[in-house]
Formats: sequence, C-alpha cells, structure tokens
Amino acid sequence: MITKELIGKKIQQARIRNQLTQEELAEKIELSENYLSKVERGLNMLNSVKFLRIIDVLKINLEEFGINNQNILETKRTALSEIILNCDDETLKMITEIAKIIVNLKK
Repeated sequence: MITKELIGKKIQQARIRNQLTQEELAEKIELSENYLSKVERGLNMLNSVKFLRIIDVLKINLEEFGINNQNILETKRTALSEIILNCDDETLKMITEIAKIIVNLKK
C-alpha cells in the first residue's frame, strides 16, 4: 500500500542518491524547503504536478512506489468488467456500439 510515509522515504532516498540537499531539490521543484522536509517525513503530501516534477528531477521509476502500468491496466479492466456485468441489455448494446466506434477511430 502506498502511504505518505513510503512516498516521503522514497523521495528522500532518491534525493540523497542524486546528491541533492533539501534546499536544492525544493528550489528545482519550486517548493519551500520546509514543505519538502514534511513530505519526506510523511507529514504532508505533494499535489500531482509537484509529484511528477520530483519524479522527473530525481529520475524516479514509478515502480519504486509500487505503481506499474500492468496494475493500472488491470484495475481499469476490472472496473469496466463490473460496469458491463451490472448493466441491462439495452445499456450493454450501447456500450458495445460505443466501444466499436472507439476502436475503429484508433485504427
């Protein structure tokens, strides 16, 4: 499970691996050093823009956070399967037609 503490620890490890101080990293991502310190200690969270910026600056692989494309795709497939299994016949026909249109547009 991904927690604030895990995210903070991974960011701290990557920052140290990249030989950056908190001050240097905070400046690169336009964040206060105090806030970055709290993130690394698991007290605060980053917004998605700052998180992605840190990932880029520190060259962190998302798999270090337990995130990989396969898990994301599987979650999406499961959600879609649940929608399909819980709809009536008329809605299923509409979903099928929409899916066909989308697939044909992608060709």
